[in-house]
Amino acid sequence: MNRGYVGKYAAALRATLGFQNLTARGRETRHCRRLRDVTPQRLVCALVEALGAWRVETVADILRTFNAQTGLNTQYKAFYNRLAQPEFPQFMRRVFRDILKNLSAQVLRPAVGGNLTHFEDLVVQDGSSFAVHDALRRTFGGRFTTLCPAAVEIHTFMSVFHEQVIEAEVAPDKDPERKFLPPARSLTGKLLLADRGYQSLDYWADVGEANGFFLMRGKSNLNPWLRVVRGPGGRRSRFEGRCLQDVLRYLPRRPPSWTWSGTDPAARS
Repeated sequence: MNRGYVGKYAAALRATLGFQNLTARGRETRHCRRLRDVTPQRLVCALVEALGAWRVETVADILRTFNAQTGLNTQYKAFYNRLAQPEFPQFMRRVFRDILKNLSAQVLRPAVGGNLTHFEDLVVQDGSSFAVHDALRRTFGGRFTTLCPAAVEIHTFMSVFHEQVIEAEVAPDKDPERKFLPPARSLTGKLLLADRGYQSLDYWADVGEANGFFLMRGKSNLNPWLRVVRGPGGRRSRFEGRCLQDVLRYLPRRPPSWTWSGTDPAARS
């Protein structure tokens, strides 16, 4: 990070994880009504250190970090009751959003004259899945019910220029991925990268209408009508006006870089 950003980042960190902001978030969500030993700031700081630096297997692991940080001797039941409050997830969600919003700084920019100078940002949508305790199967159902009846997928929307997650959402692993895509209108001037699990012709059209751009893998049965085809050496007009599957058989098994744009009217009917 450029040294000029250090002071600004440190101030943002103090404001985001400071006593005043975290207390306000605790009271907004009704997680904190009276300030006792386990204040919102102390709780968040203990969670950040414990989950970020240590191996956490039980609540007691977090409690040990809390007591080491504060010099207190808080008992397990009092600490557990703070985590068990129904308002705790909402409180942490607000804190997490504050962190993503306030602690983001542009640390990369495209080279002058490079292809990426056309875009305001390069953004990535992807998800990571992992198993959780089987007792959570009703809330977080997994795709592979025999091996992992309970599993979650964390869907993240990330800025490459800022090297920062912008949005994150936890959902059952069995849920379809495409519904977690960012709104098309938020991609104006940006280039979106995503895997084939997010494929959606309607969404692609919406991104285009919003003056956004995308590079997304498609499934093998994707068969759009090709409007423009380009390859090394220029345009390949003889392939234009045909469907992708009809053209693929004329291409080498490991083709060089090809780009296409088009629509699939049949897929919309």
